[in-house]
Amino acid sequence: MRIQHILQQNQLLANVSLLNTARDPVLTSDRYSNIDHLAVIEALNIKNWYITEYVQVKPHKATRADFVRWLAVYENPDFNLYKGNLSPAVLHQGSHDGSCSLKLSFALRNTTNNFISVVGDLTCPNFTYKHIGDTPSPRDLPKMIHEALSTTDSIPTHIAGMMRTSLTNDQLIQFAQNCVDTRFDSDKYLVDLNSVIKPKTQNLWKQFNHIQSTLLVAQTLRVQIKGTNKPRKMKAVNGIDESLKLKKRLWNIAVRTIYPFVV
Repeated sequence: MRIQHILQQNQLLANVSLLNTARDPVLTSDRYSNIDHLAVIEALNIKNWYITEYVQVKPHKATRADFVRWLAVYENPDFNLYKGNLSPAVLHQGSHDGSCSLKLSFALRNTTNNFISVVGDLTCPNFTYKHIGDTPSPRDLPKMIHEALSTTDSIPTHIAGMMRTSLTNDQLIQFAQNCVDTRFDSDKYLVDLNSVIKPKTQNLWKQFNHIQSTLLVAQTLRVQIKGTNKPRKMKAVNGIDESLKLKKRLWNIAVRTIYPFVV
């Protein structure tokens, strides 16, 4: 599916930051060098990766809409699914207001529930290219994209490792606590781990997916502020940057569970 169809579906026919080629004249200086994100799209399209989803943050002012942070999700129809219902994806982030560099990372879409997990840098590197200094030229981008796409060999290995790992009760409690600590300050909040852990399974892959979804959506979380008996209702994690960072950290915790000496 081409980006024009995605924009029509999301009613984003104007003020699409991804398609802009100018920098924000208010929030950036002359030191800011624009990266040609259209060349990124083209380089990924050549490799048969196409945008299947696009979101951008809501600007504080309507005049800033052309420059705000965005996230584009690319998928490849020729790629085999990992373990049946997992479709690999490339995440393309950026902005034209100085709030975000060009970022490329990798993800997995669960085709059953459409949930996207983000692969952490313990499995494959995340690529960041800044807008200040030696920025990549359109001529360099195809080679950079090719090199980025060639670093994903460890993804199916780590997925398989999670799927075959059975946790002891103590390991499961520690894994859940480590995941909770990525979102909540343990000095301030007390989280009932029974509201986080998936019942009746010790499987790491199932627990990872359940805990990740629970922490992001937050509907079933039981949380209270330490020193009080009052429950605290938590909001879902919806921000682009906040959501991706949390997902990467949770992935890395799962990887460290099966490979404890990875750095």
